[in-house]
Amino acid sequence: MRTAVIAGSLDAPTLELARRLHGRGWSLVLDTADAGAVDGVGASARTPVTALAGDVRDESHQTALVEAARGLGGLDLLVSNAGVRPPLALCDQPPDAFRRLLDVTVLAPLGLLRTALPLLRESRGVVAAVSPHTGAEPGGPHGGYDAVKAALDRLAAEIAIEEPLVRVWTVDSDDHTQVPALLELLEHGAPSGHYDTAEILRGAGAGTSLPTGPTGPTDGTNSTDPAGPTDGTNGTNGTDPTDGTSASAPDTQRGGRRPPARGSTGLSRGNFSLPANLKANVPPEEHGVDRGDVRLLVGRKASGEVTHHHFSELPRLLRPLDVLVVNTSATAPPKVDGRAGSEPVTLRFSTRLDDGRWVVELSSAEGGTPAGTCVPGTVVAVDDHARVRVVLDHRLEPGSNRLWLARFLASGPATEYLRRRGRPFHEGAGDCHPPSAQQTVFAEAAEVASGTPTHQSAELPSAARPFTDQLVTALVTRGVVIAPIELHTRPTPGAPSRPPGPELFAVPPATAHLINHVRASGGRIIAVGTTAVRALESAADPRGGVRAARGWTDLVIGPRRAIRTVSGLLTGLHQAEASHLRLLEVLAGAELLTACYAQARAERYLWGEFGDVNLLLPD
Repeated sequence: MRTAVIAGSLDAPTLELARRLHGRGWSLVLDTADAGAVDGVGASARTPVTALAGDVRDESHQTALVEAARGLGGLDLLVSNAGVRPPLALCDQPPDAFRRLLDVTVLAPLGLLRTALPLLRESRGVVAAVSPHTGAEPGGPHGGYDAVKAALDRLAAEIAIEEPLVRVWTVDSDDHTQVPALLELLEHGAPSGHYDTAEILRGAGAGTSLPTGPTGPTDGTNSTDPAGPTDGTNGTNGTDPTDGTSASAPDTQRGGRRPPARGSTGLSRGNFSLPANLKANVPPEEHGVDRGDVRLLVGRKASGEVTHHHFSELPRLLRPLDVLVVNTSATAPPKVDGRAGSEPVTLRFSTRLDDGRWVVELSSAEGGTPAGTCVPGTVVAVDDHARVRVVLDHRLEPGSNRLWLARFLASGPATEYLRRRGRPFHEGAGDCHPPSAQQTVFAEAAEVASGTPTHQSAELPSAARPFTDQLVTALVTRGVVIAPIELHTRPTPGAPSRPPGPELFAVPPATAHLINHVRASGGRIIAVGTTAVRALESAADPRGGVRAARGWTDLVIGPRRAIRTVSGLLTGLHQAEASHLRLLEVLAGAELLTACYAQARAERYLWGEFGDVNLLLPD
């Protein structure tokens, strides 16, 4: 059972949203001074509806709404529709009226969100800040209201960056498209971002309405469709979530999310065991050869054929107008040692937020969670000589000292310090290798074009590592198109089977337009690495159309969640227990994947980030 809090004006679209959610099994907490207005919402369902009268500006009322949700088991969705619409022009409003406008439209939703954050983090929930279409541009009929509502949109966008465990939607809406569009976003597990309800429905091919009687759930609950749920999930959670929830909460089973499915994959772990003596622990350059001097194993899904090549043959294996989607994120070794008071600790830097803070993982010298002496404001001394300090600012996991938002204090940027002094996340992987060994040619080109990046990856997007300037030139000469995306990887602690947590990504408008055009023309989209797949799928609509997007994604592809955007993949060879194999199975099928790995073992292919690579093609 999922729970939603709907705050603010209960106008006709908001009441309809409440009815539609309740009809799909959601419990509701409604902010209204008129309990009679919601009499019909819960008439035909068994899940509870709680109506609380009060002033949304009142902190005690905000707390009451959140506590009511807690009493129902938690909070999965917070819809903010608070606001008043004064008929006066902006400059004609008296000061008191404008203060009330700010209080109701901005400060009250912000206060409610702050109160609800612990529950939303726990459930990896959604915040939807709904605004009228007229607020998108100046000159609307409700100037003061529209301008202030736009300020709420901007605040919500900033919160989306600050809170990687919560999805935050800013939604431009009108009375006709609000309800079906919000249900569409919920159905498909949309990432944080700004959405226009009319565009959502056009993208779904639904005109201005959606069917009111779907054959399966449209709220993120379990689906009985043999093809799998239609909400972006793969029917599992914890170790294999694909519903837009974070992989960092493996035991969460609230809101209709199921525990890991047994036997949900057609892969047998024994078929993918790679000998330890075939792991490539050093880059090819240290053997005096080119970084592209690796082998290329090619599997074709249509025929089942598996063939062996050198990576330099890649241009002739691709067709003119094939699109290679590459991750341009640079790599900064994320691990440094420090002291929190007298306690030795290790910091693993993950992702830099737009406000300059970092997501960091903190561990004791023995690898466990640090003692409770670490509290907000604790200063971790990293380098006494260089006067480098890290200040712990905000816990990302309630009651735990593991994940923090932290500020890096030094004379230069953290990315430069990590490049010089950081250690790779996985000990023994590249400790003694030059920094260039941990970069791809695409990251270097992006840095030349745009300067030192503010966001970097904690782990190398290794599928692109064998590319060289000469090979890229050969590909372009062949007519292959290279399209950039960004996905900044974060350290994934624990077993390789654990999927990645929330990561920052960006799909540029030009890349989205190119992919949509080529797919419509029947061309092939080939991702370089699973990070490229994750970014594109996070920006895709249910039919595979890609939109420009930037934000956090915690999407993980598994056996019951189709890949909509790409038809081929260039990737490394993965350990038997690696979560990436689930994605590969979705794309290539268990039969071809098993054949590829059998050939890799027989021909003694090297695996690991410095190893050989595998090209999976549709034909």
